[in-house]
Amino acid sequence: MKLLILATILLVVYGCGTIPKSKQADFLPLKDAREIEGEYENYPDNNTKHEYQTINNIINWKANKTDTSKVLRVKINATDQTVEFVSYKLNGQMNARKVKYVLKDNGFMLLKNRNFRLTGIPYILGYYDIKKIEIGLTNQKDLIINGIEESEGALLFVLGSSSPKHHFEYTFKRK
Repeated sequence: MKLLILATILLVVYGCGTIPKSKQADFLPLKDAREIEGEYENYPDNNTKHEYQTINNIINWKANKTDTSKVLRVKINATDQTVEFVSYKLNGQMNARKVKYVLKDNGFMLLKNRNFRLTGIPYILGYYDIKKIEIGLTNQKDLIINGIEESEGALLFVLGSSSPKHHFEYTFKRK
């Protein structure tokens, strides 16, 4: 029984994702959250894998992936504790989402975006999803979104619904 509990703990701890270092060689280390403020395009320059990887869909990851093609730009405002993402649509409507953050030693801002989602009882009958996101700036003041997403689960300790960690990094042009 002790071995089973130890194996479960190791699987959960091993499964907790860490964000790999950004591949951007020319990033600007953040010293203050207000450095990230500005307006950015909603679509990344380097989007090659996912159809709807916009700022909105990355930040609001628990929602169903939706077509945000009507979102023209995203404005970012920062306070001492939260970052606000304001989306401007074609028809003039705006939608805002506030997210808590922590400035990290690596020069990026880690979003505290409720990055853990649990369904059922993991490793018995269920799974969990983890998505960690950090944002930063390039030297040209473009937005970098760097992160990982991982999903793992099982049916009575038989691993069956796990997926490998997926690292993503997108750059969004400043307007």
